[in-house]
Amino acid sequence: MFIQLLLQSFYKIVCNKWNTGNIFDSRSLDPLVIRREILSTRLYIVLIISLIILTTYTSLSNRIENKTVISPSQSIYENLQQKYANSLQCSCTKISIPYGSFVKIVPLFHQVCSSDFISQQWINSIFQTNSTFIWPIDVRTSLSAMWQLIRTFCQSSINITTDAMNQFDNSLLINTMLLTEELLEAKVQAALYLLRQTASSTLIQPMTIAHKVTQANQLVTGLLTNYVAVTDNFGLAQHIPTYDIGYMNVSLYAGTFGNKYILENSTLVCSCQNNGSCPLPGNLYLYKTFETFGVYDLKTLSGIILDCLPSQMTLSSSLECFYNQSCLNILL
Repeated sequence: MFIQLLLQSFYKIVCNKWNTGNIFDSRSLDPLVIRREILSTRLYIVLIISLIILTTYTSLSNRIENKTVISPSQSIYENLQQKYANSLQCSCTKISIPYGSFVKIVPLFHQVCSSDFISQQWINSIFQTNSTFIWPIDVRTSLSAMWQLIRTFCQSSINITTDAMNQFDNSLLINTMLLTEELLEAKVQAALYLLRQTASSTLIQPMTIAHKVTQANQLVTGLLTNYVAVTDNFGLAQHIPTYDIGYMNVSLYAGTFGNKYILENSTLVCSCQNNGSCPLPGNLYLYKTFETFGVYDLKTLSGIILDCLPSQMTLSSSLECFYNQSCLNILL
């Protein structure tokens, strides 16, 4: 209440001074002269207040001053960047520069790509010259094919990576203004990410196409891991036509049936024809295909997964067994 009364009193004083204040009093009794003096006083007060406001604003406002430093060194630029990060501009003498002139890429390939496991000597040593007496689900059936695929993957990845690196080295970073270290690193990382994505797609796409074509057309692998080619001797067809060509009867029937895989302690049957992929832990089965008695298998080989296609086996398996001498001894 007291403050309100004080403000009202102050307001009345100001209004009174504004209406009657006269700093140019000439002691004249003429009302017109007195009126002009009061108006002049008001104008003078307004000008003084405006001048004070303008002076205060000018003294408090930031002034922008442009300065040019010719060919600054890196240390000078970094110092200016710290002081004037939001306003500093530094034009480039060249607007483009190859990434290879300031970025060095050192690719790191899996150690298996430089090991003896992808040598032709190793592949030949594990190749089964007569696989007709080995079950398709036996590790030895597909082992040589798996390492041939791994060698192909290694060679393809090295070639694709080398080509991608050459392309990256020759690609240009284009910018008219000097970039900060953080922004430059972000641009390089973005370019490297695109490089990895492109190289990965180049490697994976042919594998995916080959896999889909094989499954869609039900192509039979040479190792008979997905389908088994049969003739009329298997008794899978009825009313088989035969033709006499003079010295022998020829049957024109030929067919295939998909291999079926059953996991140990399971009743579920997985068919390569219907399921496309039937992963099974790798084992050695020490009996011939025409023997029907017993199942003589060794301990499951760690890290090796059998499947309908050698490519599926290669991508599903790890190299754990090949880092274990006891596991290698079983294979050899």
